[in-house]
Amino acid sequence: MASTKATILIPSTVIALAALVLFFLLHSPVHVAEFSEMTMKHSHGLRVGPSVLGWSSHENDSRRRNGYIYMRDERPSGHNEPLWEFALTSKRRLAEVTQADLRYQFYGMDDPRGPSVFGHAWEGSAILVPEGQVFFARLVRDRSVVYAIRLAKQGGQSSGHGTIRIEYKVFPGQQELMKTKLKQLVIIAAGSLLLTGCCTTHHVTQWEYRIVREARNHTGGPDQWIKDQEALMNGMGRNGWILVSPSDGRLFYFKRRLK
Repeated sequence: MASTKATILIPSTVIALAALVLFFLLHSPVHVAEFSEMTMKHSHGLRVGPSVLGWSSHENDSRRRNGYIYMRDERPSGHNEPLWEFALTSKRRLAEVTQADLRYQFYGMDDPRGPSVFGHAWEGSAILVPEGQVFFARLVRDRSVVYAIRLAKQGGQSSGHGTIRIEYKVFPGQQELMKTKLKQLVIIAAGSLLLTGCCTTHHVTQWEYRIVREARNHTGGPDQWIKDQEALMNGMGRNGWILVSPSDGRLFYFKRRLK
C-alpha cells in the first residue's frame, strides 16, 4: 500500500524576490530633472514624464528664491498652447504626499478662478512658486496621471540666469489607479500560482509491513503478560515500526516507512 502527500517548499530566496517585486510595484520612485537658463535654453524647460515643464527664475538671492512654472507649452512647436494644469498643496516633502492628496482642484491656463486662488502668484499662463514648494501637475491631454513635483534647489546669481533641480513622483489618476491595482492583484495571484507550482514537490510514501505474534508467558500471570506485550511494542517502536491493529488471532500488524 502507498499514500501520497504534497509538501509546499518555498525557498527564502524566492520569498525575498517576491517581496522585492511587490515593493517596486507598490512604491513610486522619485525622479530628478534639472534645467539651466544659461546652458540649456534650447530644451525650453524640465523633462517631466512625456513632456516639458517650462520654468524661469524670478528672484534669486540669499533671502528669496522663486521662479515661474508655465501652463503653456514653452517649446516653439507648442505655439504657447495650454499644456499643464496645476494644483498647490501645503505639503513640503514628496514623502508626505499620498494618493488622497491628488483630489485637489486643478487650474489651467487663463482660468478665471486663478487670481482668487493663487493671488499675486497668478500670471495667467504661469504661477510663481518658491524654492521648496510642492505642487501637482497634470497634462491637459492626459489627466489620468498626476505628477507631484518639488522645486528642490534653485541656483544662479540673478533672474534669467538661474538653475533649477526638481524631484517628482508619478501618481496614476483614479481610473489608472484602479487599473494598476487590478494589474497588481493579477501579478500577485499569478506569482502565487507560479510559486505553488514551482515549489510544490510530490512525495509517494512507501511502507513495509510486518506481522508479529504476541508475546506469550503462561507462568507470569496477567501482569507479566502486559509487561511482555509492552516490551514487544516498545522494541518494535524503537526500530521505527508503527502498530496498525491487532487481529483476533493475537497477531500484530506493524508498518514503517520504507528506507
